[in-house]
Amino acid sequence: MKTGYRHIDCATYYANKGLIGPGITEGLRRTGLNRSDLWITMDRHADPESGIKEALQQLDLDYID
Repeated sequence: MKTGYRHIDCATYYANKGLIGPGITEGLRRTGLNRSDLWITMDRHADPESGIKEALQQLDLDYID
């Protein structure tokens, strides 16, 4: 975020949502940016509703772009 990179790809393949969530929170705190300043994406799921719900919990976010 500090270097200007504001797109975060949270594809299931990476299996790192549990690490990314706290990083997003800390990065926003350090930079003074808002969640709306980021573009956070993820891949498709066989069951999109449950996949998004799970990702939101793991990332501690209200929405995914």
